[in-house]
Amino acid sequence: LLGAEFAGLRQQHDELVAQKTASHLLSALREMRFATKDGLQLEVRASFGVASYPEDGQSVHEVIRAADTMMYLVKGSTRDNVAVAGHGIVNHQSL
Repeated sequence: LLGAEFAGLRQQHDELVAQKTASHLLSALREMRFATKDGLQLEVRASFGVASYPEDGQSVHEVIRAADTMMYLVKGSTRDNVAVAGHGIVNHQSL
């Protein structure tokens, strides 16, 4: 229903580490349930876009734009997944 966007930056990590981090966060969110004391089973889903410097942009704005484009690729297709600049949607469970 509601949506929020967050940016996470990691220094000196390669693209595979970023993919694995996004995948780990996605798996953790899928397992969480909220408001269970109130008899509800609220779930959180997320769409992750991953981009790296300098492979996907030469400035902060270019890298963020590349990650944002990947996030919207996920939101517009499978949702609740990870997409990586230059690779597209990845099977997060294989990471």
